[in-house]
Amino acid sequence: MYVSIQYNMNSTTSQKVIFFWHNFLKNYVDFSNERKHYHYYNEIPYTIWPFYISEMLFISIYFGVLFLNGVESGILSLLSLGLLAIAIFLWFYDLLTESLIFGKYNRKLRRVMVIGFVLFLISEVFVFIGFFWAFF
Repeated sequence: MYVSIQYNMNSTTSQKVIFFWHNFLKNYVDFSNERKHYHYYNEIPYTIWPFYISEMLFISIYFGVLFLNGVESGILSLLSLGLLAIAIFLWFYDLLTESLIFGKYNRKLRRVMVIGFVLFLISEVFVFIGFFWAFF
């Protein structure tokens, strides 16, 4: 049922990624008698990009405050904003790669991700409404 894929240290990055997903499907996708196929849409893999994005956001705010207080020239705040944009781009690139090339995210998971993001935006709107309500 599964094609044997050889892994060596001289493999390219795309071959290593394919090897990882091949092993994931072979070892962690359960075929049982109760269901024909077990989907893994509830197992969203951990990624390092939110950590990098939060670090870059903190550094951007820190250097932005220093720039507004006249302590530094603003080059570091622009550099950290550029790194923040690159980290966000790379995170979305990973999501698109996993979705389009490997077919990891099906329609249900994409819908759940969109609904989760919309609920996050709504919660942020209500937080700022609460701030303005307390201010006025």
